[in-house]
Amino acid sequence: MVKLPLLLVSSALALACAAHADDATFKAYGFADVELLQQTFRSDNSLVLAGIVDPNTQLYLDHLNTYLDWKPNSNIRVLAEIAYNPDPAQTFTPGMKLHADSVAIFNDILKKSGSPTDSISRAGIAAGTHQLIQVIDGIAAIQQPSSSTKDHGISLPRVHADLLLADELNIRVGKFLTPAGIWNVDHGSPTILTVKQPYETNFFQIFPVSQTGVQLFGHTPAGDNDLSYATWVTTGRAGAGIASEGDYAEEPENLDDWAAGIHLQADLAYLDGIRLGGTFHTGTHREYADWFSPAVTSSAFATDLADANFSQIDTVYNRELCYGLDSKILWNGFILQGEWNHRQVLNLLANRAETNFDAEYVLLGRRFPLGTSLDVTPYVMFENIAWTGAANNPYFNLGNYPTNGFSDYLAGLNFGIFSNVRVKLEYSRQQVQARQLSTGQIANTYTNNDLSFNQYAAQFSVAF
Repeated sequence: MVKLPLLLVSSALALACAAHADDATFKAYGFADVELLQQTFRSDNSLVLAGIVDPNTQLYLDHLNTYLDWKPNSNIRVLAEIAYNPDPAQTFTPGMKLHADSVAIFNDILKKSGSPTDSISRAGIAAGTHQLIQVIDGIAAIQQPSSSTKDHGISLPRVHADLLLADELNIRVGKFLTPAGIWNVDHGSPTILTVKQPYETNFFQIFPVSQTGVQLFGHTPAGDNDLSYATWVTTGRAGAGIASEGDYAEEPENLDDWAAGIHLQADLAYLDGIRLGGTFHTGTHREYADWFSPAVTSSAFATDLADANFSQIDTVYNRELCYGLDSKILWNGFILQGEWNHRQVLNLLANRAETNFDAEYVLLGRRFPLGTSLDVTPYVMFENIAWTGAANNPYFNLGNYPTNGFSDYLAGLNFGIFSNVRVKLEYSRQQVQARQLSTGQIANTYTNNDLSFNQYAAQFSVAF
């Protein structure tokens, strides 16, 4: 079912490439930035354990993104973005986990060897793997491959081919940035005011940052105004964690697993420009484990793998519904920009139990020219993120954070030097909304100020 549309698109691309070859163009461009960061907070702030705050001053290369933009003719465009990923703490799960549910292997070897350490390694060999084996709730579990690999190095935020048919209808195939709101698409450091992106487009992603699939997009004039749209069918969100940014896509098992969405936008010719937009996205996320049940005889190593049974069990299965509204107003050097985004996650393994995320930000800035090659833009921004029903989707691990949300207060200066260099100085305070509890065995008496922290940042960025 999926191969036929892709084959038709591929054929159309091939035919288009054969025409107007003399119009071919190729461009390479990009941006890079370096950031200096310092955070201050109380010494007993438990967010240190989650890696959210760091007591050390940090100086690092934050972005090095290169765009390869090829137009073999007026009807085809191929764009690839190659990015350096600087985050050494970011991880993702590259494969599935294999579990052996015959605890007899472990117990029998443990009796004979008398050494738990020796029994663990030998049990792994007996079960047909060199990975370690663990006993979890009476089940001998073998994990294959390793559960966490550093997502560190080179990533591909987008690689896609566009078939440009008309202003009103174009086709995009490949991996593309989700056209949701303003910030998710326009996030290169030389083009944005702030050092830090809103958390809702970065750490707590309400919409998937990028997806792999097919997108239709276009625009049409309406008097002095412009109306545009983008709609997509994709493999959906990658990665399970609330802060996941895995550079890979999900593998849909059936038609229901495919994701779909739409973004509508109006650019109005009022003041110096007004933009209004709305986005909807829905899809599922599924993770599973393959369970391996070997046939075990009375002898510790007498296991016949030919008689083993394999079964696949969903460990995470949910549906998400994402909604967003965005607006930008330009007037006399001022910029006023804001977004409201909502994500509802239904746990399909727990009777559609809900987890809801609400996020909004507003940004205000004013540009002041200081000369022919120098300008400065003071800016302020406020963002708030809150969630409910965290326990309904345990894989988010929100229970590890003693909070139900947080607010971010931010102010800074953005200096423009010539046309391609930006220097930014920024202060922000994250006001964390503490979630207090007392179970009789464990208590959390943190106040909002106990968990809050200040952040000082300076960034140098250049477009090339």
